[in-house]
Amino acid sequence: MDDDEKDEKPRTDEDILEESREGLDEAIERESDMRTKMRDDLKFATLDQWPEDLRRAREGDVTNGPRPCLTIDQINQYITQVSNEMNKNQPSIKTRPVDDIADPQTAQVYQGLIRHIEDRSNAQVAYATSGNSAVTIGLGFVRVTTDYVSDDSFDQEILIRRIPDTFSVYLGPHIMPDGSDADKAWVFEEVPIDRFKADYPKASTKDEDFSSLGEIFGHGWKTDKTITVCEYFYKEYTPTTLIFLADGSKMPQQNYDEIEGQKPEITGKRQTNKSVVRWCKHTGAEIL
Repeated sequence: MDDDEKDEKPRTDEDILEESREGLDEAIERESDMRTKMRDDLKFATLDQWPEDLRRAREGDVTNGPRPCLTIDQINQYITQVSNEMNKNQPSIKTRPVDDIADPQTAQVYQGLIRHIEDRSNAQVAYATSGNSAVTIGLGFVRVTTDYVSDDSFDQEILIRRIPDTFSVYLGPHIMPDGSDADKAWVFEEVPIDRFKADYPKASTKDEDFSSLGEIFGHGWKTDKTITVCEYFYKEYTPTTLIFLADGSKMPQQNYDEIEGQKPEITGKRQTNKSVVRWCKHTGAEIL
């Protein structure tokens, strides 16, 4: 182990919170121009197509009298056409064995489990919401999460849930169009203060804890009526030595070292990074 690894201190909640806020500021700045165009697309699709200053000038013309601001819808028929095609050919998750080693029967078992998750989650609503958003403004999201089966259970189940507001999601830097190579992501919700106090009775709602944080989305992390709650997803990487064995199998060096007795022959090694996705929920002032 390197001296740097020995001296490395575990990250505190404040470190993670600061990392989230800084990464979010960068994501908002990076996507600012794109999101402005997306909002323009949304306004155009809802027939809010006149610039506000020009609308006021026409409707408030005192000299010549008010003039109409006609709007002829020539776009929603095409949005509806594409959306209807998606609804007729509803998307779903499919599993396929990709080589001779994969077991078709195992793939069928996974397919049954996924179908149950989709049915339980009413996933078609989530798919349709994200699809319509993608058609209208060019981007849509679906989330896969877990939740407890009931209020008095420790068992959890996988759920596919809709994200009705595309603008409530930000991804970290990525190259792939679907964002699958992003190392960070943020999902927001503006929670009414009364509900926030009920959900998080120990959390701070003092104005002084939020006043120094600056604005987010055009207002502070806390307003007179709401508090912005953020879910922060991030990857952590651990350097790992991957070894290849004579029998064709592979495993991390640590697992190989733990084998007792006769160990299989090593035919190769390489360095890699093991990633773990972590999650936390926070306001601008603290981790919840």
